[in-house]
Amino acid sequence: MSSRATSETLQAARLLYELTRRDEVRVTIANRPAILRNHSVGSVRLPSGKLCACDPITSAYDAVAFERQVAPGTYPVEVFVAEFEDNDDQRVAAALVHLASARADDWEDALWPGQDASTLGADGFYGYPVDAGTGCFASPEGLAQLADVLSQHYDHEPSTSLDPLSAALEATYIPTWGWADFAVGGANVIAFHSGFGDGTYPTCWGLDSSASPVCALTDFLVIDANATSTA
Repeated sequence: MSSRATSETLQAARLLYELTRRDEVRVTIANRPAILRNHSVGSVRLPSGKLCACDPITSAYDAVAFERQVAPGTYPVEVFVAEFEDNDDQRVAAALVHLASARADDWEDALWPGQDASTLGADGFYGYPVDAGTGCFASPEGLAQLADVLSQHYDHEPSTSLDPLSAALEATYIPTWGWADFAVGGANVIAFHSGFGDGTYPTCWGLDSSASPVCALTDFLVIDANATSTA
């Protein structure tokens, strides 16, 4: 293990990744039994190799891609949903975009330009703010087009009507989460509800043995480091 995977955030990313390598796993979260299940939610198109993770409803207008880039292409996305057995509540615990078939052996913070992970404490992290209960993976090109779609909606539709992305999320909604593979022009936005709602959520790169990215994982802080699992 390299020195990168030492912070609490990176340790949590490693735990989530290991849990979600199985299609279904039983976990105990804060003494609550739950089943963690994988759901495929489409593939994100990255025409320039730049990846964004943000709240697409509130941040499409000013989204910034992560500093690290990947090869241009189309990459599958999964969400990992914790289904709590005590009240049938379902929450998106994490979202992952697969960038290569290799296993993630190490982890590093996904940083935006100008950020320095060495300045963070053991429990500190950089994350994106969520104010509309929604996260996403997208290209900057896709988010720019989404911003135009949302602006057109807000300019011409009643304030009480759902914007097109929220309507797409509603179409797949199961209490209490939904997802959307939302096409905008030649791009798309893979959106999903975020854990228990609003907050600030970190994204980490999973790296192979040569330190090349094989995935990016956003942790919605549903599963803590004390969670236990059974087969």
